[in-house]
Amino acid sequence: MSEVTAYLDRHATKGAYVSLMADVPADRLYRQFGFEYGAPASVGMYKKYD
Repeated sequence: MSEVTAYLDRHATKGAYVSLMADVPADRLYRQFGFEYGAPASVGMYKKYD
């Protein structure tokens, strides 16, 4: 994550919106790198086929 966020810090243009899907408990890791929860403004969604 350090390398990913360093890359984004160098290359993301102003106003860029970077999103990711985080399962618990990985959300705690991403919070350490400045990611925030999108809800309620945006919500991650999925459809699972068994």
